[in-house]
Amino acid sequence: MKIFTIAILFFLSCANTLWSQNVLIYGSISQPTKQEIKLIIPNNDLLESEEQIVTDLVDGNEFYFQIPINHLQMLSLQYGIQSVYFYVEPDDKIKIDFESYNPAGTAKFSGNGASKNVFYQKFNQTFYGENERMYIPNDHFFYFVSFSTLNKANEQPDVISAMRTMEANRQEKLRFVENARSTNTISGTFYELMKKNVAYQNATNMLGFLRWNKDLFAQKIWTIPGNYFDFLNQTPLDESMLADNNYKYFIAALLDYRNDFAEGKTLNQKQQFYNNIGKNLAGKTKYYFQGKYLIKTLKNKEFDLFEINFADFSRENPYYEYTDALQEVYGYHARLSNGAVAPDFLASDTKGSMHNLQDYRGKVVYLSFWASWCQPCIENFKQTYHLKEELEREGVLFVNVSLDKENNTWETALRQYPIEGINLLANNKDEINRLYGFSTIPAYFLIDKNGKFRIIDNVRLDYAYDTVLRLTNE
Repeated sequence: MKIFTIAILFFLSCANTLWSQNVLIYGSISQPTKQEIKLIIPNNDLLESEEQIVTDLVDGNEFYFQIPINHLQMLSLQYGIQSVYFYVEPDDKIKIDFESYNPAGTAKFSGNGASKNVFYQKFNQTFYGENERMYIPNDHFFYFVSFSTLNKANEQPDVISAMRTMEANRQEKLRFVENARSTNTISGTFYELMKKNVAYQNATNMLGFLRWNKDLFAQKIWTIPGNYFDFLNQTPLDESMLADNNYKYFIAALLDYRNDFAEGKTLNQKQQFYNNIGKNLAGKTKYYFQGKYLIKTLKNKEFDLFEINFADFSRENPYYEYTDALQEVYGYHARLSNGAVAPDFLASDTKGSMHNLQDYRGKVVYLSFWASWCQPCIENFKQTYHLKEELEREGVLFVNVSLDKENNTWETALRQYPIEGINLLANNKDEINRLYGFSTIPAYFLIDKNGKFRIIDNVRLDYAYDTVLRLTNE
């Protein structure tokens, strides 16, 4: 179950600057099931953070947002667990109406700026039906390819025929985009963006074809024609596209291919991949992907690999925001590593008394973050009830911190389910989430008698039982 940290932003008309113009996004929801809707504004940074503007529906089913925008970008409306994606440009006044049961599938656009979104809807319906995007897994960066296009290419008798199939798909998409521009359906700015998207989608398919048929090329059953990589002439590095997923998927596919065929591979394949980012990319794109890869090493707790490369990165990288982001992530992971002191926080019990984590020094603590609406949380409490009884006799404290918004909801769940231990309600949920960094619940942490983390990998009690028991004797 997902936890979202919500930043409620208020944009007033007086906040306008010379470089931004207000965009109005409004509309209605047919038969609404919830009274809250969010506007999601992605940030183009290493942390892939986002700003969320939250508002209640007006008159039962209408919503209004006004924000400053200084360039063409994609936003999304989130209603419940579903989203509608759309593009905005300065001065747009876009009306979006949709059915609550299927926002993306029923969205209707009107008003100033609607035409590009109507076009984008038709483009996706024409070329990207259900299950059309195929995920390509690898050890570094994931990307998606067009399933139907690659499937048709693989049906061809040879590589030249496969190339023609993929080129035909590119030409068909390009004609679709050019026709929209010739009829003034889309602006010149949006036309240029879509042309680039078509080129990067095609390039990703071409590289994905090589990955899909890697064994055939390795066994020399197929060979790569000399002109195969001509498509790269249409897809230069373009830092202005770093906010666009199609560009990032292309770069991921390019790095994946060049790493597979790199000469002089070392035993440390992860270091080799990092080196290949520097060799194959340039400018802001290079530093963005180097930064993303260094974040990946931190998430995998490969601190040595991070530290070896971060010094050179911070010295060479001219984009200070990337260095700052890496330092932030490094500090977070160092703070949440095994052996680090668990951050203290305040929470209240059912009587309103305040507790903090330091109160339990000298005891082994199994810390759970949960909520009454989280079904996996409740199921885990049920399944580990007998284990808790055994470990409590050994002196283990079970501290269960609820992230529920309302006391009544939390206390009802305590009466309804077997939630044994010290039960607390978080007083500052955003602060706890920042300190402990979990993006899903349930989240579990094992803390020793000295208040230090011993397990931070979200291990359920039934899997951590032996470790918990051993700590009671240390």
